[in-house]
Amino acid sequence: MSRDNAISLAFRFYRRHTALPNFWYVLFIVGTSGLLETLPILLSLPLIKSIYEGSEFIAIQNIKLPLITYTMILGVVLIIRFALGYYSQFLNASIRITLLSDFRAHKSASERQNQKLDFGKSVQGLNFLFIGWSQVFPGIIYAAIGTILSPVFGGITLLIVMLWSVCLKMVKSKQDSWSNKVHSSQTALEEGDSKDVDLWKDSKFGAAKWDSVNKNLRELIVISTLITSLMISYHLNVLTGMDSLFIVVIFLRGLQQLFTGYIMSQQLSSLKSFLIKGLTI
Repeated sequence: MSRDNAISLAFRFYRRHTALPNFWYVLFIVGTSGLLETLPILLSLPLIKSIYEGSEFIAIQNIKLPLITYTMILGVVLIIRFALGYYSQFLNASIRITLLSDFRAHKSASERQNQKLDFGKSVQGLNFLFIGWSQVFPGIIYAAIGTILSPVFGGITLLIVMLWSVCLKMVKSKQDSWSNKVHSSQTALEEGDSKDVDLWKDSKFGAAKWDSVNKNLRELIVISTLITSLMISYHLNVLTGMDSLFIVVIFLRGLQQLFTGYIMSQQLSSLKSFLIKGLTI
């Protein structure tokens, strides 16, 4: 990975502050928390099926459990999910609070005034990094599990996602173009050229429009991809029964989390210039 990559810059910014928790420990916690977001949903599917059918047992492959026992197991998983989710979010917040409080405590008034924007945005970049990892890691895991359980369905789904990536790249290009216009017009305004106010305003509207398009494509891409893949797979007779629902839900959550991680990576990339300056503070 390039040292000028936004992820590398955020990593280096974090490692400069030795009082913080171990970086890999934080990634483990937030990644596991993200993984547990989907697990209760998957575990609830056999329970819903058994309740709907009026069965007192839940069968998963060769394992058969009483309904009450399975419900208790699901309850324990939900408690673990809540505890780890709470700790993960608190850990992320405590890191940002520690960094900002140390900055205020150890910098002079003039340094705080000159550096607060760059430092604050760098700290925000860490938030995007951790949230992004909490979605990308489980997204990859669940997409891989879905592909292993049904290679044909998984292959079709991933192929459609690759086609969608071309559209995403075009949207990202438009978004970057307008963001660059915002930056150049902002610079002109700061230099006292009031004639560029309208250009700055139009550029901000353009950037906001494409940012909104980018962030709201998730459900369109995920749902249309799965529906198309399902239609092809059923035509090929590779998905049947309850197993197909389980696989579809795995892919649904996996793709949703991957797309959220993609958005977070874009948010982090937009802070690259601040992270470069943050490394010097």
